[in-house]
Order: sequence, then structure tokens, then C-alpha cells
Amino acid sequence: MEDRKKILIILLAGIAFAITPFVVHAQQISPNPNTTNTGCLVVNTSTAYNLDNPYENSGTVCITDIGALTNNSGAVLNNSGGTVANSGTLTNLGYLANAGALNNSGALLNNSGGTLANLGTLANLGYLTNSGTLANSGGYLENINGTLTNSGTLTNSGGYLENINGTLSNSGTLTNSGVLNNYSIITGTGNYIQTAGQTTNNGTLSQTLIDIRGGILSGNGTITGNVRVDRDGTVHPGNSPGVLTINGAYKNTGVLSIDMLNAAGGPRTGYSQLQVNGTDSTLGGILQINLFPDTVLNAGEKFDIFNAPGGYTGTFASITGNGASLFAEEYTSTDVFLVVTRGLGPSSVPLH
Repeated sequence: MEDRKKILIILLAGIAFAITPFVVHAQQISPNPNTTNTGCLVVNTSTAYNLDNPYENSGTVCITDIGALTNNSGAVLNNSGGTVANSGTLTNLGYLANAGALNNSGALLNNSGGTLANLGTLANLGYLTNSGTLANSGGYLENINGTLTNSGTLTNSGGYLENINGTLSNSGTLTNSGVLNNYSIITGTGNYIQTAGQTTNNGTLSQTLIDIRGGILSGNGTITGNVRVDRDGTVHPGNSPGVLTINGAYKNTGVLSIDMLNAAGGPRTGYSQLQVNGTDSTLGGILQINLFPDTVLNAGEKFDIFNAPGGYTGTFASITGNGASLFAEEYTSTDVFLVVTRGLGPSSVPLH
């Protein structure tokens, strides 16, 4: 096979290494003559596939823009230090585990019945479609200028999921117990569940239900959908401080955490505010007040920390934080105000 004789020259720290790549044109890659791929495997066909044997990569797999690799029922293991670069189509119906780097600028399809487990870095700049199970377990899943579509199960467990200038469309179940940072668009008719960790929404997040069972929900973005905060969950509007907007119902039995700097700056720059534009909202749980070392309070000042034009029911069960003793609550039909009962200078902020 003429292509097997091609020599790939890699320059590393001024030293030239000659590697003989194995170019796949139309064949099953497993079993294959380059089982551990310590060199370079180039997929240049639309008919390459792995049937039932583990294909293990410790080098580089390159799927060209005219290439396609399908893992039918076997396992593709990309080890630590390995790289899979896809600019064609990579389809998984079996088990695909990444502990190295998986860079997608083409189409990565994890079909129903398939499992894609990421323990390394998975960077999507193209189209990543999951209708099976996509598990980001302690790895980095980055959707950068790409489209990530989930109709199956997507979990971020102890890892980092970053949505940067991309679109994450979820019509299945998206569960977070790590760190999820959204700077762009999360949309769809699915459910977003957080059991631990943190979600920072500085873009738009639209789901049928945003269920914060544990951990923290923060950011300056907009949420469209009903938000439920359980006892172990916390909503912390802004990025210390700021405004988080919910277009839906808000039901709280957890913690609403509010940062205080000054009244003059108003919501967003002076203090935190939760803006709720839906109806059927219910307050409860704990209101936590956080003062900064340079916080200045004047007796009689009001802070509009919760605004719900559609109305709400209930009150907070208790107030905690290092500023709890300095305020009185004032409830109206649409707002919750904190009224300063005792002035405070920047050098006298209580520690508890």
C-alpha cells in the first residue's frame, strides 16, 4: 500500500523525527496493523470502522474532512498523551473513552446506545451530537464556537463544562455536579439538574426546569424556565455583586445569597438583586447577606434585593451572614427590601 510508505516529519525542539503513518482508505481498523497507534493513523475514507475489538490510541488519529470513522460496538480508547483530531465524522455506537485530547471541528456523533466518557480535554468547534450518554468525568468539555446538541444524558461530574460563544441545545437531561460556565446560549426543552458544584450563567439559559438540588447558581445572565432551589441549593445573583434574571417561576427552600457594597451603585454594581419576571413564585429558606470589607451603609437606606412584578408568596424563614443584624426586612406585593437599621463604615464590617 503506497500510502504506508509516506514519511511524516515532526520537528520537536529542533530535532527531526520520522514517523511512518498508516493511512486508512477502506477497512476495519480493529484488529489492525497499528493497534496501539504510537505513530500516526490517518483516516481518509468514509468507510473505516471498529467492530468489536478495543482500538487503543497513544499517538495521533487524524480524521480528514472527507473521512469518517464509526465505532460500531467496540471500544475506542484515547489514552493520556494521545490526540484524536476530527475534521470529518466520528460516530460512536459503542464506548469511546478520552483521557487525552479530542479536538472536533467536524461532526462527532454519539448515537443512542453509545457512551462517550471524557477524562481529558474534549474541545468542540464543530458539531457534537449526543443521543446516548456523554459523561464528562473530571475532564474539560469545551464548546467553543460550536454546537453541542443533547437529546440523551449529559453529565458533568467533577469536571469543567465551558460554553464559550457556542450553542448548547438540551432536550434531554443535563446534570451538573462540577463547574459549568455559560458565556453564551444554553437552550432547549430539557431539564437542567444540579446536585453539587456551581453553575455560572453569564449568557442565556433556557430549559423547562432548572432544578438546583445542591451547589450554587450565579451570574449576570438570564434564565428562561422555572427555577426550583432545594434545601441544599443556593442562588447567588451576579458576579459579586450583580443581577440574575429569571423569566419563570422561582420556588426557594434553599438559600438566596446577596452581596452588599453600597446603595448608591444600585442593583448590579452596588448590591445583588434577583429579578423574577414570572408568576407563582414562592419565597422560603434562608436569606444570606454578605458584606464586603469596604461596604458602606447609612441608616434608613433601602436595598431592593428581590423584584417580582408578577407577585410572589411567602417570606424568608431566617437571615444569616455577616450583615444580618444590620437590616430589617420589608415585604411588598412585588419586592423585598432590606432596610438599614444601623449605619456602617468600611472599617467596621462585622466578620460574622
